[in-house]
Amino acid sequence: MSLVKLLYKKGFKKEDVLNLYRFLDWIMILPKKLSSTFHEEVIKYEEEQKMPFITTAERIGIEKGIEKGELIRAGKAVVEVLETRFDLVHKETIRALDKIKKIDILEDLHKKAVKVESLEEFDVR
Repeated sequence: MSLVKLLYKKGFKKEDVLNLYRFLDWIMILPKKLSSTFHEEVIKYEEEQKMPFITTAERIGIEKGIEKGELIRAGKAVVEVLETRFDLVHKETIRALDKIKKIDILEDLHKKAVKVESLEEFDVR
């Protein structure tokens, strides 16, 4: 938030601030609650400074990007646990994990990956 405020104070345009936000979002995935808090603070600050706020379309796009990042990270976490425990993960398993579009399912599979006794026992279905 300090960086966003500093950029505006230094005279950066909204587009430049958004580009930095996109870059940071790309390299660093914030937990959903922290991301929402940050976004709300940016909007509040822009309103206080009489700046145009992030549009609804931009906010929805950001939220979708965050959700996609969370899915990717959760799938990779499952694979990482399986690789750590069993050395090799079949490509079919990785492909099946990539197709899952619900974070809660991937979180359950992560827990399962920690508990299973063998790779054969781990079932993505």
